[in-house]
Amino acid sequence: MACRAFFEGWRKEFLTKTMCAGARMSSRISLQMPARYGIASPIALGYSNGANIAAAVLLLRPRELAGAILLRATPPFAHPNPVKLDGAPVLIVSGARDPIIQPESAAKLASLLERYGAAVEHRVFPVGHELSQADVTLAQSWWNKQAPA
Repeated sequence: MACRAFFEGWRKEFLTKTMCAGARMSSRISLQMPARYGIASPIALGYSNGANIAAAVLLLRPRELAGAILLRATPPFAHPNPVKLDGAPVLIVSGARDPIIQPESAAKLASLLERYGAAVEHRVFPVGHELSQADVTLAQSWWNKQAPA
């Protein structure tokens, strides 16, 4: 039992460090792009752990992303510090039969981001953890609505 507790603790610490490292790397890129190339802050697109890293960037460095498409995401932190997301658009798409990330977990992330001020759309499709054509179609439609006029 002690061995299992050790590995469970190690796993959580590893995942937290991975999320923070990914957020730092992503934020370095997103900080440089607008200044260097005269473009707007990006909208992140992530699937599974990539979605978790994008969610971590939103929560750690909220000014660096204009929004996010999070496919099969879960809250990246147990107790994130409050941030102001100022209406940042976020699409979260879950799979009703996802054995890895339960829809309830994605709903917690949606609730958290809404509480911090994001404009969240959360959809659940009758699929597992894999991506479906419905994910692609919805993400494309949502993305097109975010494009500047």
